[in-house]
Amino acid sequence: MKRCYLVFDLDRAEEYRLDLNELSEEDLEACLRLAAEGESARGNQGFTPVSYLNYRPGPDYEESGCEFIAFDVSGEIPVAKNILYEEPYLERMRTLTKWREEGLIVLDGGRAMEEGNFLADTVYSYSPEAAEYQTARRSPKTTDRLRAVAFPRMNGIYGRGTKTGIAASSAHREAAFDVLAEIYSDAGLSNALVYGTAGKDYELVDGRVVRDEKSTGEYEKMYFGNPFLTLPDSNDSPDKTQGLYEAAGTRPLSGLTGWSFDPSEVETELNRLNDCWLEHSGFSCGGSLDWEAELEELRGETERLGIDRVVEEMNAQIKEWEDR
Repeated sequence: MKRCYLVFDLDRAEEYRLDLNELSEEDLEACLRLAAEGESARGNQGFTPVSYLNYRPGPDYEESGCEFIAFDVSGEIPVAKNILYEEPYLERMRTLTKWREEGLIVLDGGRAMEEGNFLADTVYSYSPEAAEYQTARRSPKTTDRLRAVAFPRMNGIYGRGTKTGIAASSAHREAAFDVLAEIYSDAGLSNALVYGTAGKDYELVDGRVVRDEKSTGEYEKMYFGNPFLTLPDSNDSPDKTQGLYEAAGTRPLSGLTGWSFDPSEVETELNRLNDCWLEHSGFSCGGSLDWEAELEELRGETERLGIDRVVEEMNAQIKEWEDR
């Protein structure tokens, strides 16, 4: 249950008199512009105000299995919609494109991040402390003077988690269910699947797992690890589990809780649409060179790839689920 944080370099924030305690998303453009102009006046042309900002517009939408489709959960019944016609998404994308054109977002700012030559870094993490730790690791030339800030609009429900399913056609459904139940309820087993063997694949340092990058990897952690049970890794805060419980207790339940989409009828369309998204990966977050033209191109291309059929199938399954 990760949240989106902006981790600020406190030295620059103080230099430009940014009050991070009162900072809102509405203030963000002015802050980025102030730092960009100030560093430019110094001749610091490699400066990156921020290298990425989330294009999702807020908690009224949830992700689907297709990047071009989101569930509008603002009403009584969730509705799958094509985001290329959803004004909150379009407004957000236009804004990010404008900021990139004006130098407030530098999408290729990786070197600047490594050198500590930035104002803010976008990080998805379990807690502010963990986000700051991740930024410090990514930017080894920064000091430990970092501060993570969460913005409400950037912290909607961006997905309902990765799940491991059991095929209805499986010859061993009951045994598979028993195995999954053990994985998700036994901390020792979950840790072994995620991290491997203590002393061989990882060491515990200050309560966090430090492991060889060649050892058991992120896919195992994503698909088999129960984050409420597994040890925090080196990118997590030591109190990760407590933070997760607090987040789970305060976050309202999704309108789609208990529903899962069966993609079998539209699997081909979904794959083609997601391939198309990858081909236009910069469009949503400010990287388009001609945003309006690319929007029209994508509307036509996704229609040809069957997006309307996918939306229709998602909404039909939601209706069937609601009518039970």
